Amino acid sequence: MTTFENGKHDLKIRGHRVAPQGFMSLEGVAIELAPGIPTVKGMPFKVDAWRLLEIAMTRAGYDFRVLDIHEMVDCAGYTVPDDKLIALRQDVYDGLFTGSCFSASTAVHEVAHIALRHHVTLHRGAQLGNHPVYEDAEWQANSLTSAVMMSRQACSRVGTVQALMELCGVSYSAALVRLYKLLDRGLISMSPSVEEEIRSAIEKRKKPQRG
Repeated sequence: MTTFENGKHDLKIRGHRVAPQGFMSLEGVAIELAPGIPTVKGMPFKVDAWRLLEIAMTRAGYDFRVLDIHEMVDCAGYTVPDDKLIALRQDVYDGLFTGSCFSASTAVHEVAHIALRHHVTLHRGAQLGNHPVYEDAEWQANSLTSAVMMSRQACSRVGTVQALMELCGVSYSAALVRLYKLLDRGLISMSPSVEEEIRSAIEKRKKPQRG
C-alpha cells in the first residue's frame, strides 16, 4: 500500500508480517521477474508502469481499477491479492502519463505485493504487527520495487546518481538509496569520488534535522 502522509508521498514502511525475505533473495525475485516487466520503447531500463498494470497484469487475470480521490482519501494505491485486485487513485494513475516517479513506483509497488504472494488485505486500517523488517510486507514490496525499477545491470552502467535517475526514470532519493545499498554490499563499483558523495549524502539523511 502507498499512502499520503502530511500531504507528502510515502511508501509505507511498516505493514503486515509475512514470510521472511532478505535483500539478496529479493534481488533474485527481481531478476526472475525481469523478462515479464514491460519497458518504455527505446529505454530498456525504464519500466513502463502503465503497460505493467493495464496489459501485463490484466492478461494475468488481475482486476485493475482507478478510483476517485474521495474513495482513497489518503491512500495512493492498494492491492488485495486474494481478490486479484489492484487499485490506484485517479491522480496517481494520471501521473503514469506525465512521467511521475511516484506514480510509477506506486504501480510497481502494488504489483510487488502480488509477486511476493502477500496474501492478506493490504489497505488502510488493517492491523499491523511487531516484527522484524525482513518479515514486513511493505519493506519487502519497497525493496522489490527498487530492484525492479533499478536493476543491478542498470546500476552497474551508470557513473552518477543523476545518470541512474535518467536511465530508469526514478527520483533522486530512490536512485541514491539504491546505489548506496548496492555499493555497501559490494555488488557494484563506482569511482571513489562518486561513492564518497553517495555515502556522505546518506549520512546527512540519517542525522536528525534541527528546528
